[in-house]
Amino acid sequence: MEQPRIDSLDDIWPLQAELNSRAGFDTAAIGQALAAAEREGRLPDTGDLRCQVGRALKNYLDALTSECHELQDCLSWKHWYREAREGRQYELRDIQNARVEAT
Repeated sequence: MEQPRIDSLDDIWPLQAELNSRAGFDTAAIGQALAAAEREGRLPDTGDLRCQVGRALKNYLDALTSECHELQDCLSWKHWYREAREGRQYELRDIQNARVEAT
């Protein structure tokens, strides 16, 4: 099976929405419901839709934060690492894992 070409974040959103849907969390439907409510002027100040959107956003932020931390751990970023003392702070230690985390 050929992997889809990903050139930007716009290419990732549909793939992530499909993955979310398979996991039982339909972010595409939530986004469509939010857009429709805004367009029709019926978006409530509080309630279920805002909670669903907030939950989806929090899930994305948690996942992104986790991936960023894992990517950072591919570097010798701590100033007390041996690499830093040797003038090699921020040296990429694990290129294969960096590839995985960045894609």
